[in-house]
Amino acid sequence: MDKLKQTLITWFSGKTESEQRLIKIAGPVFVLFLLITVVTKINTGVTSSQKKLTQQLELNLWAKQQIDIIKSANANAGTSVNERSITQIINSTAKRFGVVVERIQPQKTDMVKVGINEIGFNDLMRWLVELQTKHNISAQNIDFSKADTNGMVKVRRLDLGRE
Repeated sequence: MDKLKQTLITWFSGKTESEQRLIKIAGPVFVLFLLITVVTKINTGVTSSQKKLTQQLELNLWAKQQIDIIKSANANAGTSVNERSITQIINSTAKRFGVVVERIQPQKTDMVKVGINEIGFNDLMRWLVELQTKHNISAQNIDFSKADTNGMVKVRRLDLGRE
């Protein structure tokens, strides 16, 4: 560092008096110009970055609002099926299909044993299809036998569960 300083002093001393005056004035002006240019570039970059950050935060907020809207729409669409208990669904659909439910024994949160005495085989199948397709409730286990009347079955065991 001392060698560089000595070289600059020697170089400056070798200049004429008017050149030295010009260097004394132009040197600080050039350094000031260089500092202002660098600070301006940095300030422009910071301002641009802040603007981009603000835009991104607004976009993220908008996206979150849209996700919340979609989630609430999905939740509202599914409340009629998902919030009703399995026993409520079984009772309401059984009435519509003419199924006489003698007993319902809850086993787990989403599983029940249903007692049905005699029912038409086709009526039983239509009811089970309705439970499966519209309510996601399927027969986990079923045990039935032919009844005395043609087309009728005796359901000894019917375990229904939500998938």
